[in-house]
Amino acid sequence: MSCFIKKRNKRSYEEYFHNNGKIEGVYKSFYCDYHEIQSIYEESEYINGIKNGFCKIYYPIGLLISLDDNKQFFMCSSPVLKSEHYEINGLKNGLYKEYYPNGNILKICDYNNGNLLKSIEFYLNGTIKLSS
Repeated sequence: MSCFIKKRNKRSYEEYFHNNGKIEGVYKSFYCDYHEIQSIYEESEYINGIKNGFCKIYYPIGLLISLDDNKQFFMCSSPVLKSEHYEINGLKNGLYKEYYPNGNILKICDYNNGNLLKSIEFYLNGTIKLSS
């Protein structure tokens, strides 16, 4: 049996299709306070209860976020992508990208069936911090 589920608690709200006890299709979760939804947190694709496809995680709106050792701050006023990657059968595959709240690249990783092949981490200004 397939149905559309909406779940809410004090800090999150979720929307997804439920098919025979498993998440199916696009799953979305949102940051929220006690009264209203604030902004999107996650958007992922599922097949038969397992992540398959693009997965995106966002920073919350209106949060001051500390960046790097320089103690710089950035105020989010609209959804800002935090990370994105692709999964097959619940395992990361291909490029994983993580971003600073200002949109600059923080980290790029290459995965094959969940195994990390290469990782590059960047400073806020875009110069390479660490490569492995």
